[in-house]
Amino acid sequence: MRQIFKRFFYDAMHVSGITGVALRRNRRCVPVLLYHGVTDQRWPGVLDCEKKHIRAERFEQQLAFLKEHFQVIPLARYAAALRGGAALPEGCAVITFDDGYADNYTTVFPLLRRYGLPATMFLAADFVTKGTPLWVDRLAWAFDRTQRTELRHPVTGSDCGLATEEERINAYLLIKRDLKAVIDAQREDLADRVCRELLGAQTPPPPSLYAPLTKEQVREMADSGFMEIGSHGCRHAILTAMSQEEARREIVDSKAALEEFCGRPIESFSYPNGDHNPAVARLTAEAGYACAVAGGLRLNRPESTQPYAISRLALAESDSRSMMAATLCGIRGRLISLAGASA
Repeated sequence: MRQIFKRFFYDAMHVSGITGVALRRNRRCVPVLLYHGVTDQRWPGVLDCEKKHIRAERFEQQLAFLKEHFQVIPLARYAAALRGGAALPEGCAVITFDDGYADNYTTVFPLLRRYGLPATMFLAADFVTKGTPLWVDRLAWAFDRTQRTELRHPVTGSDCGLATEEERINAYLLIKRDLKAVIDAQREDLADRVCRELLGAQTPPPPSLYAPLTKEQVREMADSGFMEIGSHGCRHAILTAMSQEEARREIVDSKAALEEFCGRPIESFSYPNGDHNPAVARLTAEAGYACAVAGGLRLNRPESTQPYAISRLALAESDSRSMMAATLCGIRGRLISLAGASA
């Protein structure tokens, strides 16, 4: 019912011309879109309960909408403008992907080529170079496959029910949220402990949904001329939850690792989980990156956006054209900030 009301609300705004006015008024603002993965199938249960991997047909519809209403430019061009380079034309947008999932090559890359739209893919270096699964994916896989009916929360000590799919999803989302709040040195250990408790010593391999890009796939995309490669750290560690020296290593070492096998400079950075502060931004600049992207759920305004604090927003799989328009003109982000995530 809530989704139906939201669709009706944004349809009414679109038909009344409000979103059209906002799009024209904000033509100098730049929406930077955040994606993670695009899948050809729907994965059940915990595996993709947050819809990080949207369906391919919906992604293609969003690409068509962007091509119709915006000039999609490389992130590097936008960063250059922020640093005093050539001014941008009105109506620009940027597409980015985080993490480095294999479907970025098998599904996303062909669609971007079909529409002639550039994008930047931010890779977690250890995920791609070593095949080390992201801790959030290990956690989701463990919750999906477990036979246990309850689990003690590793941080709060409360009991979490696991008897139904809904309970497993809720427990996964709760524990993932709380693990993000602990210091980095503890997070991986706690996540591994939860996985062992859920699955025992014999952990089955994760599903293809969580497979990383190969080095060969990354190089092919980097050589294509319209796909930029950026860094997402080494381990997808939250940089504000560690010492400055540890954060510096994540920022510097990931750049070196990706440059080694890409054979080209890595000039953009994506803060894992979107979390950053002035100290982390300074470390990113000192490492030689030209820009960095975060979260924010808002447009980037020309008078206030800094190269190391570029905001991003996301389109949901279920978004209608009117909801896409409301997101890309800034209305939806403003409503979310006033009413919470339900907008």
